[in-house]
Amino acid sequence: MVKKPETMENSQREIREAMRKKSKLEKSDISKFSYLQLVINEPDADQAPLSGPSAAPQSMRKHLRGHGVSSAGRSPSLVNVDALARDESYWGAIACLAIPLP
Repeated sequence: MVKKPETMENSQREIREAMRKKSKLEKSDISKFSYLQLVINEPDADQAPLSGPSAAPQSMRKHLRGHGVSSAGRSPSLVNVDALARDESYWGAIACLAIPLP
């Protein structure tokens, strides 16, 4: 949140509005902070579905050639899920940003 002042401002605004009539925060109040919960859970969304940079090993269905690489059919291969999640050709300039949605 330090690197994203807008996120900090929105979170503070939500807390101040909810606490306007109260002087003390209670455990039951935390569920009312929907934006803050999105911000807290956002780092989890940035992680690849499986731990590590690759998903479970896949098997090539047929012989492939491309980008100077050739692979035989039914040979094992790894998919770099982390690179796919940060691919700027798909996500554009926001590929590496974690932006919580309201």
